[in-house]
Amino acid sequence: MDEAALDAALGRQRLGRHGCLPGLPTLVPTLLLMPVYALPALLILSPVFVDDGVAEELLGGATAEAKFKLASVSSAFFAVWGPATLAVSALSDRVGRKPAMLGCAAASSALSFGCAAAPSFAVYAACRACLGGAVGGMGAISYLLATEWSVRADALLLTTALMCGWSLVAAGLAPLAAASSARGGDWRDLQLTISLIQLAAIATGGLALESPRYLLARRREARAQAVLSVALNDRCPTALSCCSELEPALLETLATAAPAAGGARSGEGGGGGAVVSQGGDGQGGCGHRRAGEGSVDHAGGGGGGSDASWCLRFVVMGLCWLAVSVLYYGLDFATSHSGGGGSTSSDSKFTHFALTCLADLPGSLLAYALAAAPRVGRRAATALTIGAAGGCLLVTPALVPLVPAAAGPGLALSLSLAGKFAASAGFVLAYLLPADIFPTSLCGLAIGVANVFARLGTMLAPLCASAPPFVVQVGLGGTAVVIAAFAMVLLPAGRSAATPAADV
Repeated sequence: MDEAALDAALGRQRLGRHGCLPGLPTLVPTLLLMPVYALPALLILSPVFVDDGVAEELLGGATAEAKFKLASVSSAFFAVWGPATLAVSALSDRVGRKPAMLGCAAASSALSFGCAAAPSFAVYAACRACLGGAVGGMGAISYLLATEWSVRADALLLTTALMCGWSLVAAGLAPLAAASSARGGDWRDLQLTISLIQLAAIATGGLALESPRYLLARRREARAQAVLSVALNDRCPTALSCCSELEPALLETLATAAPAAGGARSGEGGGGGAVVSQGGDGQGGCGHRRAGEGSVDHAGGGGGGSDASWCLRFVVMGLCWLAVSVLYYGLDFATSHSGGGGSTSSDSKFTHFALTCLADLPGSLLAYALAAAPRVGRRAATALTIGAAGGCLLVTPALVPLVPAAAGPGLALSLSLAGKFAASAGFVLAYLLPADIFPTSLCGLAIGVANVFARLGTMLAPLCASAPPFVVQVGLGGTAVVIAAFAMVLLPAGRSAATPAADV
């Protein structure tokens, strides 16, 4: 059994094939892994509602110095995220996807509990920073495990579904915080509740089957066949029987599949064999590929290219990731500005935060429509969405003074939501971009470089909470517009999901 045979077996019942109902072998892992991928949103964005209480209790008041310290802790959270994710991805190539994922889920719950019980700010800061590594590992490995149970043609649909789940969970943080506040709970109660909710990720992730692609990479063909048999025959996500009887159609597929078709791909984290590892922050990536299936050519048909042209593409693509990361998370952390309208009451803060997160849903659907459109290149779609997000923020300080004072906050919030809508679309598209503009041999490196830029963006995002609204609007908006212009001019056109290309 090889990866080509595995792709052929899964492809017969793949997600949404021929417009039919989703096949269970690809749908069940997605549903089981959705909480593992989405629940960390509560941990990532919890400072929006927790930081005020931390400042009052552990830092002696919400002073400017206290706010800067808390923003620095959130930046440290994202700084640890990047290298820890790479380490966990490499570890998963050794011990397996499922053990690494469950270990990160358990660590996230324990560290969140440590934040809730922290006796001092130093302990809170240490637990919060280490939490970034656990959260990054959860997202990366759960996404990787879900994609390894699918075929490449479903990568866009799978990414969109997971992003929608992430957005719904993130929006749920607002009513959770409001309920905790209504019953008189403080920040410790909210943090403890979030840590207990993370246990659901362990429960559902524990029901998922190990990746058959990982098992093939570790030369455990019998185990991979047994797991695949459970998925295709028993339709039971919890059974891990060692039955070796495969259905006749699958046996025929395994017998006729050419061993050379597709070959063995190695992952970003090493480990060799047939597994492709989507590293980084767990979203997007190069994906596993089958021979003859739509994949990436030399940078969208541009041939080999010189070293200078590749370096330029690396830098511009990395800047796109930086822009969407700081826009995406920065607008969430800047909720207290009510989209630029100044400070707000706690009730309106809950509402504004929920609306900002829910703006991701139509944005993700827009990204899916643009990426699947046969005549729209990923370069144009990515540049336009990033530019639109920056443009919405950039025009805010110019338009708000032109309307009556009572309507100013509402207009600022509307433009901020429009910016988040476009930023979420650009977020999904940017993470699909490397597979379209780089050949397979450079795709792993492209993902690594892009994630370095993305981590820089997420480290800057918490500072938006303490920066003046005008600085957030002009700084983020202007930067995004400039980067979008560079991307439109300097990146190759790429292709849409419907445009096949030869793999290399």
